[in-house]
Amino acid sequence: TGVLKRPISVLTFVLDGQDWPTGASPFKRTNLIIHLLNGLLLFLLVRKIFSYHAQQSSKKEVIAFFATGIWLLHPFMVSTTLYVVQRMAMLPLTFSLLGMIFYLVARYRYSNNKSKKNIAQLFFIVIISTILCMFSKENGVLFLPLLFLFEVFVIQRYLGFEPMGKKVRLFLLKIPVILLFIAFLLMTVKYLDGYDVRSFSPYERQLTEFRVLLDYIYHLLVPKYFTYGVFTDGFTLSTGWLKPYSTLLSFIALVALLAGAYVFRNRYIWFSFVVFFFFISHIIESTLIPLELYYEHRNYLASVFIGVPLILLVLKLVTNSKIYYIIPIAMIGYIGFLTTLRSNVWSDNFKLHEMTMEKFPESKRAFIMTADFYARNGYEQQTIEILNRAIE
Repeated sequence: TGVLKRPISVLTFVLDGQDWPTGASPFKRTNLIIHLLNGLLLFLLVRKIFSYHAQQSSKKEVIAFFATGIWLLHPFMVSTTLYVVQRMAMLPLTFSLLGMIFYLVARYRYSNNKSKKNIAQLFFIVIISTILCMFSKENGVLFLPLLFLFEVFVIQRYLGFEPMGKKVRLFLLKIPVILLFIAFLLMTVKYLDGYDVRSFSPYERQLTEFRVLLDYIYHLLVPKYFTYGVFTDGFTLSTGWLKPYSTLLSFIALVALLAGAYVFRNRYIWFSFVVFFFFISHIIESTLIPLELYYEHRNYLASVFIGVPLILLVLKLVTNSKIYYIIPIAMIGYIGFLTTLRSNVWSDNFKLHEMTMEKFPESKRAFIMTADFYARNGYEQQTIEILNRAIE
């Protein structure tokens, strides 16, 4: 764990198993409960947002249901939910969604009555939510800039709430975010020594992350039942802008996406909000800090609102004919089917390792863990054959 030791996440592990070694079932069951809880919180938050919107309030249940379903059932979330230790990536979202719900309610009260009591409630919610997120995992500190984004795009631009007073805005959001940015820069310099144990440099990692981020976006928009999962050690490193050439193309695509989100920030508010939310969520784990290159769980928080602009686009089509409701229904049915297939693979440890070894042969871990399974069960010849294939 990191500097703060992640006490909330660790405590939940203790509740699942006090005697070691223990079985995996209680841990996976708790992860699944947390995932479903996050889905419920997302539903309540989206529903609350649109209940404050004059034109969309009558459709708040429909928007919240489909937006939640798209994220909750997405197959890309399986490797976070069923990989037990990534509860540390799930709990920051739990407290982020809770914080946003309470913040939205308090913000509505503040817009009607700028009393000291309502201001104090806002400060209390922001401080407590940030602490809970950080004590689940260090990158929970991103709750602050994400909430600032939520305030600007959703509360002010989309819902039309008047901006907070200058002093409140300064001390509640602006100063904390600036301090966070300074701390991030200092932390990045401190952690650069960690590259001593890596096979890549900070420059190579950042180049590679352009391709990694685009790959994340691709899998979120084009769901598949079988992806890298946790065996991402074979992801090809970028050693230059044209090595491979997709590095430069990925950079151009990401810049174009960010530029588009900025240009259309007033016209397509939810699209811009989701794009900026995605990139801010990745600012710690997908930049210069010497972590491993690729992990799917980094998208658990980053993708949580992905369904909102999609369902809003569908609702524009529905104004002409309700037959277009078949689009989100079919989408949820399809991703739910893919998630069922992927969960079946994850339910069999050996099948998961062997299929990954076959589909992603560049992963040394997949080969080693499959060979280890054979070795533990006495199949020496198969073990040697697998290791020889890995060496080749």
